[in-house]
Amino acid sequence: MSRLLMPAPNFKNMKRLSKRIYYGFTAALLLAVLLCTYLPVNTAKRHSAICRVKAQLYYVVNAEHNDSICLAFTDSPQPQVAIDAQQTTDSTDLSGVFVSHAGHVATTDSLFRHLPDTLPTNHLQRLLVTTDSLLQKQMNKHRRMLAQITDYAKRHSVIDDGYNEVMACGDSLRRQMQRNERLLQVIHRMQQLKQSPTAVLKARLTVTPSGSRHAVEARKVMRKDGMLVLQTHDEQLPDGASRFSVYRLGTYHFKARMLAFNDFGKRTATDSAHVIDTHLAPAFPAAEGGAWVNSSGQLCGLHSGHGRISSWRVAQCMAEVHRWPLWWWVNAKALWRKWQTNAPQKQGAAHVARKKTANTQLCARFFSADSTLYEGSVCPLSVMSKAHSRQQPQRHGYGKLVCADGTVYDGLWQSDTLTYGTRTDSLGVYCGQFNASLQAHGTGRMYYSNGEFYAGTWKANKRSGHGFSLSAKRAVYCGVWGNDRFRGEQLIFTSDRIYGIDISRYQHEINGRRRPVYPIHWNKLRIRHLGADRRVQGKVDYPVSFVYIKSTEGRTYLNKYYAADLRQARRRGIPVGTYHFFSLTSSGALQARHFLRKSSVLPTDLPPVLDIEPTERQIKRFGEANMFREVRAWLRIVEKQCGKRPVLYISQQFFLDHLKNAPDLVRNYEFWIARYGQYMPYVRLLHWQLTPYGRVEGIRGDVDVNVFNGTPEQFRQYIASHGKRKE
Repeated sequence: MSRLLMPAPNFKNMKRLSKRIYYGFTAALLLAVLLCTYLPVNTAKRHSAICRVKAQLYYVVNAEHNDSICLAFTDSPQPQVAIDAQQTTDSTDLSGVFVSHAGHVATTDSLFRHLPDTLPTNHLQRLLVTTDSLLQKQMNKHRRMLAQITDYAKRHSVIDDGYNEVMACGDSLRRQMQRNERLLQVIHRMQQLKQSPTAVLKARLTVTPSGSRHAVEARKVMRKDGMLVLQTHDEQLPDGASRFSVYRLGTYHFKARMLAFNDFGKRTATDSAHVIDTHLAPAFPAAEGGAWVNSSGQLCGLHSGHGRISSWRVAQCMAEVHRWPLWWWVNAKALWRKWQTNAPQKQGAAHVARKKTANTQLCARFFSADSTLYEGSVCPLSVMSKAHSRQQPQRHGYGKLVCADGTVYDGLWQSDTLTYGTRTDSLGVYCGQFNASLQAHGTGRMYYSNGEFYAGTWKANKRSGHGFSLSAKRAVYCGVWGNDRFRGEQLIFTSDRIYGIDISRYQHEINGRRRPVYPIHWNKLRIRHLGADRRVQGKVDYPVSFVYIKSTEGRTYLNKYYAADLRQARRRGIPVGTYHFFSLTSSGALQARHFLRKSSVLPTDLPPVLDIEPTERQIKRFGEANMFREVRAWLRIVEKQCGKRPVLYISQQFFLDHLKNAPDLVRNYEFWIARYGQYMPYVRLLHWQLTPYGRVEGIRGDVDVNVFNGTPEQFRQYIASHGKRKE
């Protein structure tokens, strides 16, 4: 029987082969790790890895009955209070670096450094008491401001410039009052609880990559060794972010110049500037949370406190998040996907092109020669070389500027000029457009520290153009401004307004000539001209909606055409009234009795008018106090006899110069103001006499043209109530 002899296994060779396989696999793995880790990354991609990390910080105070409020601490010790966290405005901005293909971002924990996780109970109770008092004061102020807006709405309509803006401001105040009312109710319930509520710190985190305005939400993953690790909501890098590994942050060179770039962050008082390169210290102090960049454009770590968190420490922190093998594997897969994406495609397959950002913006912090501090975006990438040549980079993008006097500018910059943003100084807070000199210029809103509000146009830091001012202590000023002063309201005259005329013997006797006598053709009355410098929309062809006729003057004069004109106006159905020209040569009582004897004031007529037009010489000779005493006597007697409260006809200048000494007249009577400029009188106005040079078809010569201060509906109400306007 033959026997097949098999060679004995060579275990020595097999062992040698296995070692070769093991070493080969290890070498391949090491090579893959090295390629994944140290594959060169250009400067543009390193800079694109710098991102903005923003945290909106607030405390949530929870109590019984699902009551909760949000507290946000700004620069003042008193927090902002709201039901919804979206209404809080306290935010902190830092810069971070994309260090993970799994959507992780590493930054410093300075976002939460100055705030405890929970507020002490006694501190929270004091805050609730103080907030209650402040909300009560704010509610009272808003009520007074709404009263001013309501009074404005009674005398204006949508055809007036600025009406919609004033009404929108009123709606905003009402919504704010509703929110404050709900807050007060919740705070009162919290104060009555036996067990004090708790205040827990919350944060709304967002990440915005450099070169992109698209922000994504993120969550806090780890806080360790002065670092904060965030992760995007979809575990992917935001649009515009580079595939960037923590190991590609670069290496630290002892002799290299180092710059710390940062994103316009809010700082606490304990934060201070620090820089490694003393040569650049005056121009580039490091910012808290900034990303260190060396002269080669390499990212070398993060700035925290008075030192630097090295790339290696960042790598260690990120490795704990990923666990080391997973970290390498994620980077390897990312490189493989990138190779597949950029590799030549098969025939018929679509080619995916990646757009590269040419001018990636950097975030920087530096002092100017005038000791102003800037934090924000600079452009372009050549700023690195400019920095080393001691040239100041150009501000471009979003940034904040702090001046030596404490003024803060915050907003969008373009070509080193703030185009739109906010300015905070001792006067208040301005939000709007600026010029190259950092002056309010264009449209903007100003919230004054004294409680006043202005919205409109500006010119070189002064209110100029159209705008409106709102205050709890005075009426709404809506109209034209110049050199920071309110000039007046300039109406747009249309067919929707209510126009009227006033006549005397001068409409029959042109230029005081008794012959010939010109009649008034009452069937042809149409207003054809409003005088010069009027903003007219459409053709001037308006009906005469009301007429006032002069009856008497002093204690003896009577307009001989009064009775006939009054009879014709009533026959045509035109609302008509009678006025008396006041004289300082006789007593008010005698003039009132003369007016009542010679005039006809029916219950269906407009209220009587007292025309007061004395010269300054006459007032000085007669005495201002004596004049107002006699005026009050006339008004009292006529009102008692006619059953209608008279109207005062005066000039704008007389109102400003003298009526301040007769506050009872201002408070109790309505006014018919003669002002022949282009701006409407800004008083408690019934009628505005626009011009003495109007033209009316059916009347020869010039005619006084007036406009009713209100809408057609308000005029109908005025007529129906015999001159007493319904409030």
